[in-house]
Amino acid sequence: MVARDYDQPSLPSWNDHVNNANYIRIAMEYLPEEFAYRHVRVEYKRPVRFGEVIVPKTYLSTDGIFYVELLSARAVCAILELK
Repeated sequence: MVARDYDQPSLPSWNDHVNNANYIRIAMEYLPEEFAYRHVRVEYKRPVRFGEVIVPKTYLSTDGIFYVELLSARAVCAILELK
């Protein structure tokens, strides 16, 4: 996925970074339909720039926590924890 797909073009960031709220929106797209959560924690590692390709990696832990890592070609951008 390309980062520009997740921000409104009418509200550009002054530093060409994707708005932090969009990290959560991306993670929600990869949740299993039946997964119920009450808490979201985001650990921001590095900013995602508009046009940058990011790849989500998902996994469900044995204790029922769903994780989404957002990866770019250079590094982990964010880790989201939903429980």
